[in-house]
Amino acid sequence: MVTPSSIKSRFIEFAGLDDSYIQIFINSASLTASEAMFVSGQDHAISYLTAHLLTIAKRLNGNVSGSLTKHKVDTLERNYSVPSVAGGGGLGSTSYGQEYLRFRGTCLSGPLII
Repeated sequence: MVTPSSIKSRFIEFAGLDDSYIQIFINSASLTASEAMFVSGQDHAISYLTAHLLTIAKRLNGNVSGSLTKHKVDTLERNYSVPSVAGGGGLGSTSYGQEYLRFRGTCLSGPLII
Protein backbone atom coordinates (compact mmCIF):
# COMPACT_ATOMS: atom_id res chain seq x y z
CA MET A 1 0.00 0.00 0.00
CA VAL A 2 1.35 3.41 -0.97
CA THR A 3 1.44 5.94 1.87
CA PRO A 4 2.88 9.43 2.27
CA SER A 5 5.69 7.84 4.33
CA SER A 6 6.55 5.40 1.55
CA ILE A 7 6.62 8.27 -0.99
CA LYS A 8 8.91 10.32 1.29
CA SER A 9 11.21 7.33 1.78
CA ARG A 10 11.41 6.41 -1.87
CA PHE A 11 11.63 9.98 -3.24
CA ILE A 12 13.62 12.08 -0.76
CA GLU A 13 12.82 15.35 -2.58
CA PHE A 14 9.26 15.12 -1.23
CA ALA A 15 10.30 14.52 2.41
CA GLY A 16 9.41 18.08 3.44
CA LEU A 17 5.86 17.95 2.12
CA ASP A 18 2.82 17.55 4.35
CA ASP A 19 1.37 14.04 4.46
CA SER A 20 -2.16 15.23 3.66
CA TYR A 21 -0.85 17.03 0.55
CA ILE A 22 0.93 13.89 -0.67
CA GLN A 23 -2.18 11.79 0.06
CA ILE A 24 -4.18 13.90 -2.42
CA PHE A 25 -1.79 12.85 -5.19
CA ILE A 26 -1.71 9.22 -4.05
CA ASN A 27 -5.51 9.16 -4.29
CA SER A 28 -5.39 10.62 -7.79
CA ALA A 29 -2.69 8.20 -8.94
CA SER A 30 -4.63 5.28 -7.45
CA LEU A 31 -7.61 6.09 -9.66
CA THR A 32 -5.42 5.96 -12.76
CA ALA A 33 -3.30 2.94 -11.85
CA SER A 34 -6.18 0.55 -11.33
CA GLU A 35 -5.78 -3.07 -10.27
CA ALA A 36 -7.15 -4.17 -13.63
CA MET A 37 -4.19 -2.51 -15.37
CA PHE A 38 -1.50 -3.57 -12.91
CA VAL A 39 -2.26 -7.05 -11.62
CA SER A 40 1.13 -7.03 -9.92
CA GLY A 41 3.28 -4.03 -9.19
CA GLN A 42 0.39 -1.65 -8.63
CA ASP A 43 2.22 0.03 -5.73
CA HIS A 44 5.22 0.66 -8.01
CA ALA A 45 2.96 2.29 -10.60
CA ILE A 46 1.10 4.39 -8.02
CA SER A 47 4.38 5.53 -6.43
CA TYR A 48 5.89 6.73 -9.70
CA LEU A 49 2.66 8.32 -10.90
CA THR A 50 2.34 10.11 -7.54
CA ALA A 51 5.92 11.39 -7.83
CA HIS A 52 5.15 12.58 -11.38
CA LEU A 53 2.03 14.44 -10.24
CA LEU A 54 3.88 16.02 -7.31
CA THR A 55 6.65 17.19 -9.66
CA ILE A 56 4.12 18.73 -12.07
CA ALA A 57 2.34 20.46 -9.16
CA LYS A 58 5.68 21.82 -7.96
CA ARG A 59 6.32 23.30 -11.41
CA LEU A 60 2.86 24.84 -11.53
CA ASN A 61 3.37 26.41 -8.11
CA GLY A 62 6.32 28.45 -9.28
CA ASN A 63 9.22 26.05 -8.98
CA VAL A 64 9.56 25.82 -12.73
CA SER A 65 12.44 23.88 -14.22
CA GLY A 66 12.07 25.35 -17.72
CA SER A 67 14.40 27.91 -19.29
CA LEU A 68 14.00 31.58 -18.53
CA THR A 69 12.83 33.25 -21.76
CA LYS A 70 11.96 36.74 -20.50
CA HIS A 71 12.86 38.81 -17.47
CA LYS A 72 11.39 42.27 -16.82
CA VAL A 73 12.80 44.34 -13.95
CA ASP A 74 10.15 47.04 -13.39
CA THR A 75 7.11 45.28 -11.90
CA LEU A 76 9.05 42.05 -11.92
CA GLU A 77 7.91 39.66 -14.63
CA ARG A 78 9.43 36.29 -15.55
CA ASN A 79 8.47 33.88 -18.29
CA TYR A 80 9.70 30.32 -18.57
CA SER A 81 9.57 27.90 -21.43
CA VAL A 82 7.66 24.77 -20.62
CA PRO A 83 9.73 21.60 -20.89
CA SER A 84 8.91 19.44 -23.86
CA VAL A 85 5.99 17.16 -23.18
CA ALA A 86 6.47 13.79 -24.80
CA GLY A 87 3.93 10.99 -24.87
CA GLY A 88 1.19 9.93 -22.51
CA GLY A 89 -0.42 13.32 -21.88
CA GLY A 90 2.65 14.82 -20.24
CA LEU A 91 3.94 11.69 -18.54
CA GLY A 92 7.10 11.96 -20.62
CA SER A 93 7.91 15.34 -19.08
CA THR A 94 9.33 13.88 -15.84
CA SER A 95 11.60 10.94 -15.13
CA TYR A 96 8.88 9.60 -12.81
CA GLY A 97 6.26 9.74 -15.56
CA GLN A 98 8.68 8.05 -17.93
CA GLU A 99 9.19 5.20 -15.46
CA TYR A 100 5.41 4.91 -15.06
CA LEU A 101 5.03 4.68 -18.86
CA ARG A 102 7.83 2.10 -19.11
CA PHE A 103 6.32 -0.02 -16.37
CA ARG A 104 2.80 0.33 -17.78
CA GLY A 105 4.14 -0.83 -21.14
CA THR A 106 5.52 -4.00 -19.60
CA CYS A 107 2.22 -4.71 -17.89
CA LEU A 108 0.08 -4.06 -20.95
CA SER A 109 2.06 -6.11 -23.43
CA GLY A 110 0.44 -9.21 -24.81
CA PRO A 111 -2.85 -9.96 -26.52
CA LEU A 112 -5.87 -7.78 -25.88
CA ILE A 113 -9.07 -9.76 -25.49
CA ILE A 114 -12.27 -7.88 -26.12
